[in-house]
Amino acid sequence: MKKRKGKITPKVSIIVPVYNVQGYLGKCLNSLLAQTLRDIEIICVNDGSTDDSLTILECFAHKDKRIKVIDQENSGPGVSRNNGIQIASGEYIGFVDPDDWVKEDMYEKMYNQAKTLDSDIVICDYVRYQEWTNRIIPQHFFEKAVKYIKAEPVDIPSGENINRETLLDTLLISPCYSWNRIYRREFLQKNNLLFTDSMCFEDCPFIIKSHILAQAVSYIDYAGYIYRLRKTSILRAYDMRYIDFCKIADNLNNFIASQKLSERMALNMHYFKTMNCAWTYNNLSAEIRHKFIKYIKKFLTAKEFYEMKKYCRIRFKDKIKKLFEKYVSVYKLPRHKVIKIFGITFKIKRRCGRLGAEQHYIRLVRKNYKKYPKDTYLLFDNLHDETAEAIDAYTLFIKMREKNLRAFYVLRKQTALYQKLATENKLENIIVLNFSIHTHPNEFVQKIHQVLYRTKCIITAFGETNETVDTFFKRHPSWQYIFIQHGPTFLKESVLYKGYLKPEKYDKYMVCSNREENLFLKYKFPKEELIKVGLPRWDLLKNQPKPKEKSILLMMTWRSLNKVTFENSLYKKNLLSLLHNEKLHSYLSQNDITLYFAPHHALLYIAHIDFDLSNEKNIQIIDTQNISRYIRKCSCLLTDFSSVAFDFMFQNKPVIFYTLDKDDTILNKYDKDDLSRFEYKQYILPDVYFDEEAVVNRVIEYCENNFKIDERTREIYDSFFYTKENIREQLIEKLEEICPNKQ
Repeated sequence: MKKRKGKITPKVSIIVPVYNVQGYLGKCLNSLLAQTLRDIEIICVNDGSTDDSLTILECFAHKDKRIKVIDQENSGPGVSRNNGIQIASGEYIGFVDPDDWVKEDMYEKMYNQAKTLDSDIVICDYVRYQEWTNRIIPQHFFEKAVKYIKAEPVDIPSGENINRETLLDTLLISPCYSWNRIYRREFLQKNNLLFTDSMCFEDCPFIIKSHILAQAVSYIDYAGYIYRLRKTSILRAYDMRYIDFCKIADNLNNFIASQKLSERMALNMHYFKTMNCAWTYNNLSAEIRHKFIKYIKKFLTAKEFYEMKKYCRIRFKDKIKKLFEKYVSVYKLPRHKVIKIFGITFKIKRRCGRLGAEQHYIRLVRKNYKKYPKDTYLLFDNLHDETAEAIDAYTLFIKMREKNLRAFYVLRKQTALYQKLATENKLENIIVLNFSIHTHPNEFVQKIHQVLYRTKCIITAFGETNETVDTFFKRHPSWQYIFIQHGPTFLKESVLYKGYLKPEKYDKYMVCSNREENLFLKYKFPKEELIKVGLPRWDLLKNQPKPKEKSILLMMTWRSLNKVTFENSLYKKNLLSLLHNEKLHSYLSQNDITLYFAPHHALLYIAHIDFDLSNEKNIQIIDTQNISRYIRKCSCLLTDFSSVAFDFMFQNKPVIFYTLDKDDTILNKYDKDDLSRFEYKQYILPDVYFDEEAVVNRVIEYCENNFKIDERTREIYDSFFYTKENIREQLIEKLEEICPNKQ
């Protein structure tokens, strides 16, 4: 590095504007830290991210002093880059988008050429990475310009400064990206070159003005930048922000006129305006296209507007279709009368003089529903599967009963909880159901119709239900339908990503921390629908005595596998390998430590596995129907991304994450997504590992330290909770506000 006024000057300052890119940021920063040009500074500007991007930045900055982090309110990528330019100290400045990455020698090659040719700007080629197809698409930077000129082939040599006439001829018809170039910092400062504050097309004025004003611009025939195309980026959020382009182009038109450049430049400006307007129109949604057309008619000349129409996919004379249309279907049933109650359709034969037994209950509910006050909570946990313990709604139900609130709990007879409560004769206000997945909804309604008269709120902690129940439990004007979860979504983002949980399914959603709140907001859940408290069962984990024995819980969550794919999966192979690890067995035996292994209940449905642990005295297989006992009893958890991790974090017990099948090719898209997210979660969560040996070593290390966690780990664990005190009390207070009694 050079010295400037007593300070060390980096060769290149790289500015990264960051906004909600937690899943991509690690790859981007790792590619910058791997640069063969070591004399660099990396300025990351967090633009008010609502996900864990800032945490990842701080983690990287702690590890490498070349990274500087600026935190600002959300202002857009243009302002973020400008703030980075203000503090940059490098001889040259480069820009990288946080979801892209670069080859390890890109900045060294560009910097060396800049110094050799004394260039103000150096341009390199790039490739496009199409995320949804996993394809790499090579790009030649000047290819589009050469095709458009339609004259003799334009020679744009690599390793030389570009002829100024050629540069101006190709400028407006070449891609306007800031990230495949480096710029002399003194040149930018001298000409006061900054980005616009628009959300879209903020690169265009900066690129075009800088290239017109530069004394020397060179090109290197080398694709060093990988540009990721993803459906959720700003450039794919097609809305009226694209009117920004019209304002930008108008500004550029005035600037080019003031510079008194060639006629070719004026012609290219027409091309620049018409093609970009056509591209914008093609990508806008139908309901706002007419607004865009009204605006650009004032902005384009008649000739430019005519040229633009030729490149549009839809003719302007055609009527713009409405995005949302209401369809009304009428079905004639001459022999049946159709009634709907609570979302269920029932057919009553007209020719029959009396109602059947099932319809009798339906009639009673309809007749009596409005006569009763609405003062009852109806709660249930897992009505889908009796093999897994789920007690969140039940623990909330108990607290409601203690506070003399009118509450009923729906429980399947097949569960271990029912057996326990029946033995203890504690079934008061509990509705016991004994049905299979084939039970008709009518039978369910008959069982609980009297409770429904007074129901004001239905609360569930398990999104997936029995088909019979799911037909009935829907959003309805008569009650609030509230989801309080059975595990935070931070480790299983796919439940939001694939729409398993979506805003329209429930009236309210309970979230446990700011991290989880930001995740829900990312997937367009309205903020007013979120109840900020925590899982009711965590109240039972407070003030637990220290475990008498040293023990570890091994609990892996499930994948979408069937009998065939499971047999060939890395999940099975690596799980069995871990259970038979000689080093682990030897250590457990020598130190009298027990490892409790809880196979996921889905294993019971698809395969019988002989774990062959009969000779291992220190490893015991346990049933998930009583998992809460082991959550309290064990000193440490070993998991992949089970939500039980948060129960251990709540108790400040160590959690070791082991993604044992991250690279398995047979996994479906959603499982791969959940596993691949650990690429960034390793910068947020402590103790994330990808190989068996590292996991075993970490287990032994925790055992040697008596399962103590350090202060930083404790702070990270605490960040996943709004509160650890009186969770059920707080939740009930909020529910009473949301669902007041009605007479």
